[in-house]
Amino acid sequence: YGLLNDPSLPAYKTNLSDWLDPTTTFAQILADIEGLFSDIEIRSGGRAKEGDNMTLTIPTGYRAALSKTNPDNQNETVRSRLNSEFPNMRVISSSEFKGANAGDDAVYLIVDKTENDGSTDGGEAIIQVVPVKYMMLGSEQQIKGYVEDATNALAGVFVKRPWLVARGSIPA
Repeated sequence: YGLLNDPSLPAYKTNLSDWLDPTTTFAQILADIEGLFSDIEIRSGGRAKEGDNMTLTIPTGYRAALSKTNPDNQNETVRSRLNSEFPNMRVISSSEFKGANAGDDAVYLIVDKTENDGSTDGGEAIIQVVPVKYMMLGSEQQIKGYVEDATNALAGVFVKRPWLVARGSIPA
């Protein structure tokens, strides 16, 4: 499994606005993102906080939606409001999130780690593990040379705390 198809992840929230629609407002986009955080806050039992390090992953081409301005304050954009509400949120874009949910675009909000769930494993929500980078399996001498075989990188993405992830589906 990977980040987009791990069965332990929560269902997609399907009532998000179409962020690329010119009629979608500052308030609608902000409400969508705040709603994703609220879902995490509820599922985490209040362990997730606004000041935690978190990642908002959006489809490639959606950064312009974060530039929509507040009609009451033209100096405030969705991104600047997010910076004040969630000071440790980073925003990344991924082309894999285009059409990722049955043709609709996906947006993920991930609280990167929690310090207060009583665990001793680092508290990360998602990890990428590369246990072996390269390993020689063996070689065999033959009449006209050697035959060698090796493994290449073995890696995986593991969702350790699905309750620190919220997924949304943006109509395409």
